[in-house]
Amino acid sequence: QMCIRDRVSTQSTGNQSPTEMRRTLAITGANGNLGSKIAHHFLRRTGVSPVEWHVKLLDDYQGFCKGNENPPTPSRPSEPAGTFEYLSGDEATGTFELVTADTRRMDSGWVDALEGVDAVVHLAAWNPYPEASWLDSEWSMDMTANLIQAAAKHNVPRVVHISSNHVFGKCWREGYTLDEAGVIAVGTPPNVGTDFKIPEFNCDATPYAAAKLAGESMLRAACAGGSINSGVCIRLGWCQPGENLPSSMSVLGTPTIPGGAPGQATAALEEGFDDQERLLGWFQHMWISNRDMLQLVERSCEPLTKQGKAFEIVYGMSRNRNMRWDISNSIGYAPVDDVCEHLS
Repeated sequence: QMCIRDRVSTQSTGNQSPTEMRRTLAITGANGNLGSKIAHHFLRRTGVSPVEWHVKLLDDYQGFCKGNENPPTPSRPSEPAGTFEYLSGDEATGTFELVTADTRRMDSGWVDALEGVDAVVHLAAWNPYPEASWLDSEWSMDMTANLIQAAAKHNVPRVVHISSNHVFGKCWREGYTLDEAGVIAVGTPPNVGTDFKIPEFNCDATPYAAAKLAGESMLRAACAGGSINSGVCIRLGWCQPGENLPSSMSVLGTPTIPGGAPGQATAALEEGFDDQERLLGWFQHMWISNRDMLQLVERSCEPLTKQGKAFEIVYGMSRNRNMRWDISNSIGYAPVDDVCEHLS
């Protein structure tokens, strides 16, 4: 049964200042890698504006998460240095609540939790990894459709859909630098689904990518039709769990399967396997650092200005030298990190 917990007595992460502007953010899939990083960021005073955030953390805690709750509190053990700082002392200004939600189904518990929300970041997917099946993909599409419908019901001003680089996954065979192939821009036709064959893993991310692309179309249509005031789709690169170092990126393209470390997979092309050097370069050149990812999400959640677009697609990569991704945008995202500085 879906329910809302801590709705009356929300948990404080520190001191609140009555002079600061207060806004409410909802995050679906909040218990995962990106969701927990984003929650920590918004609950700390590290942003570009003096906003005190209340964050509603939506996830299927008892079902998909199997009872694992990952609240953003100072009691959590620290990640390796350089990851992102956990809440501590006077830096913590926000409050949060956990909202149990299986967004495959419309239920008043989680739907009504969107009342009064200023922005929602949609991360939830039934299988949030590229090895998702077509059934996983169908359920993920249902989750996005339900989220947009619920946001429209409660007039949420801003919906941010976290899409994926896998919408252009098949482009990896052309090359990963501008020296090899053309730029991938917002207007470039999709080439859905990273697919490759290496000794450790046969990957076809088409079902996963199809759900992400469908979510983009749903949000675009909702914004065009007026049921959603404004929306941003982030075609996110690769932001690994934890410290997210480029040196730990794998030719497997997923954190769920061990192996595939750089330099370890050396099967010859004559054996029928794909070019792993090119594949790894493709993944590395879509890297986005933790701080760039958090800046991008925060910019995406800012209110629509008179000069802003009602709907925008943004590529979510760091400023990686010679990459094919065009990260120009109108929301003010200005990444600072470069994968090449870490790999040289």
